[in-house]
Amino acid sequence: MFILKVSRIIQKLERELNVSLFIRKTSGMEPTKAGDNLYDRGKAIMRQLNEVVSDLQVSSKPVVKVPCTCGFMRSATIKLARDFHIEYPDIELRLYERVDTVISRQLLDEEVEVAILSGPVDPTKFTSTPLTKCPMCVVVNKTHPFARFDSVSLFELRNEPLIITSGNDFNSYQNRFRVLTQVGINLNYVFESLDIEYPIIAANDNMGVGITPYDSCLTKQNYPDIKILHLKDTDHSWIYSWETVLACKKGRQLSLQAKAFSNFLSDWIKQI
Repeated sequence: MFILKVSRIIQKLERELNVSLFIRKTSGMEPTKAGDNLYDRGKAIMRQLNEVVSDLQVSSKPVVKVPCTCGFMRSATIKLARDFHIEYPDIELRLYERVDTVISRQLLDEEVEVAILSGPVDPTKFTSTPLTKCPMCVVVNKTHPFARFDSVSLFELRNEPLIITSGNDFNSYQNRFRVLTQVGINLNYVFESLDIEYPIIAANDNMGVGITPYDSCLTKQNYPDIKILHLKDTDHSWIYSWETVLACKKGRQLSLQAKAFSNFLSDWIKQI
């Protein structure tokens, strides 16, 4: 009875497709080329359907997507995700890295509710809460003349080929470069990178002088040919610090999951 039902289903399918799916023989049935093709495509469709079902089941949890400015606490973001999951197992947290210009647009377009940006941010557009603050430092090759010093001023760097993280994509750099220009310090930027660690790599290879957050130098054992210099507390070096903030669009009402993450992050960051 079952075989008869299957045979009728196949015959109906062949009529609808207007092709023969099997060659009928006294010894049994063999699939035609069209039958093999339909089988392969059917498997692919079923696999995609199973993926859709799986995604829908996963996304049944409330999701909070949080873009992070490049280099934010580096590997600590993995610990953040793990600790948040322990505290809120019923909320799915998705952390991902983007540059500030992209993150700001996502916040304003309400693609995301909250984000981690480098500060300061525009208070007319965003509400923000301070998270971290890290001093900037100068990185030189050990063969560089500055390597015999422990600190250097921005004024002393004015003729040096500088490698920095891309100024146009990070709030911290945009604001600080603007102030530097206003006070008459014009630095020579020869290369801008989206990789926050690239200034260290370039200095290690003696390609120039790097300016980068001090936190990014914690892996200096990987770069044996560099020396880290502090910025002197003169020549407006106070403006050279790397700050991060938790931001949301001004006036936007946050979902429960976004509020949960915001509150959790504020407490969690104090323990780091």
